[in-house]
Amino acid sequence: MQFMAINRTKGFLLGITGIIGSGKSYASKVFEELGAIRISSDEIAFSLSNLNSSIGPALQDLLGKDAFLEDGSLDRKYVAKLIFNDLNQKKSLEAIIHPAVRQKMRENWENTKPEQVVVWEVPLLFETDAHTLCDVTLCITTDITLAKNRCKERSGLKTEEFYARSESQLSQEEKASRADFQIQNFSGLTEFKNKLQSFFNGDLKERLA
Repeated sequence: MQFMAINRTKGFLLGITGIIGSGKSYASKVFEELGAIRISSDEIAFSLSNLNSSIGPALQDLLGKDAFLEDGSLDRKYVAKLIFNDLNQKKSLEAIIHPAVRQKMRENWENTKPEQVVVWEVPLLFETDAHTLCDVTLCITTDITLAKNRCKERSGLKTEEFYARSESQLSQEEKASRADFQIQNFSGLTEFKNKLQSFFNGDLKERLA
């Protein structure tokens, strides 16, 4: 996928990825607490997934009126069932959402300063070639059963839905092998947070030097 160019005189870009339920969102928020600027592709996509957004009409043309709730927001469960059983429909949806997300990310990036660390959370970091824009990439890895349980507790995601989403991406092993660094999230939050802080203050700062 062709990705947009960004202004390389701006901040230092760390790309974070991992499978669903791995803890990548938590990781990006910890880095934000440590002083980084956080950009989440999922949050941008969520903000655009409604009838009133710039891509709202295109989404309705593709998915139909039944794909939207009364308030105009996208019925994500309905759409998930729709696209994970239809590869062509999934690709068509991504062709609408991904360019809009990339443009918004670029706008956010342009507001950063040269000395700032920008943490960019991208589930499909390698699948969309977004990693080519990053100075450093990090993959959060975890036990698949733990990830599944987290998703169930967090959003009520069913087992079959979890595996459908997981199988639509690169495997965890492939993501980890492509990343510059990986951090394991197998234990509790305290240990995971300690690992994240050590990485931010250690390996990442070495790359910044």
